[in-house]
Amino acid sequence: MKKASLFILFVVLCFTHISAQQANIGTKDTRDSVVVIKKEAVKKGMMYIPLPVFQFNTDKGAMFGLMMSVYNFGDGQYYPNTKSNIDILAQYSTKGSLETSIKYDNKYMFTDTRLIANAAYKYDKCYQFYGFNGYKSYFDNNVSKTFYYFDRRNILAEVNILRDFKENLKWKLGYSFNYFDNRNADLNNINKGKSKNEQFLGETLFEKYRKWGLISGDQAEGGIVSKINFGLRYDTRDQEAAPQMGIFAEADIEIAPKFLGTKHPYSKYEINWRQYIPLYKERLIFAYKLNYMGLLGENVPYYAIPPNNTVRGILINRIQSQDIVSSNLELRYLFPNVRIFKQNIAFGLNAFFDTAKAMREYKITFNGDERYRQEYEQYISMGSKEKWHSAAGFGFQVLINRNFIMRFEYGVPFNKQDNYGGSFYATGAYHF
Repeated sequence: MKKASLFILFVVLCFTHISAQQANIGTKDTRDSVVVIKKEAVKKGMMYIPLPVFQFNTDKGAMFGLMMSVYNFGDGQYYPNTKSNIDILAQYSTKGSLETSIKYDNKYMFTDTRLIANAAYKYDKCYQFYGFNGYKSYFDNNVSKTFYYFDRRNILAEVNILRDFKENLKWKLGYSFNYFDNRNADLNNINKGKSKNEQFLGETLFEKYRKWGLISGDQAEGGIVSKINFGLRYDTRDQEAAPQMGIFAEADIEIAPKFLGTKHPYSKYEINWRQYIPLYKERLIFAYKLNYMGLLGENVPYYAIPPNNTVRGILINRIQSQDIVSSNLELRYLFPNVRIFKQNIAFGLNAFFDTAKAMREYKITFNGDERYRQEYEQYISMGSKEKWHSAAGFGFQVLINRNFIMRFEYGVPFNKQDNYGGSFYATGAYHF
């Protein structure tokens, strides 16, 4: 996501505010200037980080908004982890796309119990859809990007509880409600302000999938997904947001039955393994992530396939199928901490290699009017055998008090079937 990177970084450093008492472990810092420190101050109290959001493209128009992260360090006993935190996002585009969300994470809601709650409303007038089963769906990077859009509204509300039952091991139980409202792309809106040469006036891929019966009529416009989930989490990381050593592993099962209101019942399972290996002191770290996700059911709705953005440098949702395997490999280097405006700031560099593959196909058998069969068969013939979708790149990070992370990354795919070129990312998020 391309944003005003330097401006955002300036705002982060200038507007980060700590209403906290600080207990210095190392040498006392009596100046407001930049100071290199060997040991950082233990944070207490609250930390607030507001960030402006801005991006522009001709399809969505100008998008602007605000991100706010609130961190509660308590009396400092959990640092570098927090006691609880809240993330809020609100952004709107001049062509009507909208996203609002709030996430609350309290690690000590009750004794040995963690509560994570999330609510969101998203209206994306340019939701990306590149077909199913990876390379078996041909991607033409010479056609208008609008060809790969459809209109999507999504309402989300979920809550999860995690509780300790053995050392480093937690059980997880949760409930999630999703409502999807999917429509054909609003071409009049997307073409607004474009020259005639830039406008797209044909059928989108989503419309063709509907016409060919690859997306059935009773699924095309979305529906309700009401599900419960349970699983196990094993965690030996030294810290959550920017771990330098340890293992994080999860195994989850989701069940979306009809009696809970789900329109098209299905189940999902996911296995996730991450490991962080220090190679040189606390500076050079090798991190990797392995993930396998699968969907089960006779008639799994296409909108139940989660958005796929695990491979940096590859288009979001380029890989959508019933089973997906992915891997992320990353080498990170962290420079010594410095004190800027009385905050613990660390800068880092990273190089990465990401890859993923569709392992089990989503059914795309022709089920439309015979008049369109030839068009469908021509499209399918242009696809190729599925193989690994891979990309590599590099990045730069800014870490504030070991919790808020701004990442600026650039990834390049190995196959032109996976993107129009390289992709630039600027995000505020945890490391994987």
